[in-house]
Amino acid sequence: MRLAWVLAGVALLIQVLTNGRYGYFRDELYLVACSDHLAAGYVDLAPLSAWVLHFNRILFGDSLHAFRFLSTLAFGVEVVLTGYIARELGARRWGVFLASTSVVAHYYSCPHHRQWQPLEKRIGDKTIFAR
Repeated sequence: MRLAWVLAGVALLIQVLTNGRYGYFRDELYLVACSDHLAAGYVDLAPLSAWVLHFNRILFGDSLHAFRFLSTLAFGVEVVLTGYIARELGARRWGVFLASTSVVAHYYSCPHHRQWQPLEKRIGDKTIFAR
């Protein structure tokens, strides 16, 4: 399992070093506006996303790195949990490495995963992937 932790650490380091290269994406700016005007519900996203982003902005500020901090941490947790799930399903060292590496490869091959995404979208992606 150390292998999954090491892979997650390397992936997080790469993510932190390259997180601010492209600026804000338009969906992220929309979520910033939603977090400025909190409501009980929105037409196109669950209210939890705006509330989490609101508290993220209070705790860490409005810089691009601070803005994507929780998303980066969620990515690291996802890599480690994938390794644990693979191990629980009977994978040995190579299987854990392959499962964790596939999550990292998917993350970096799809650029929309690098930005702040509503939580229900991230959870929905993993639900579809798990089937």
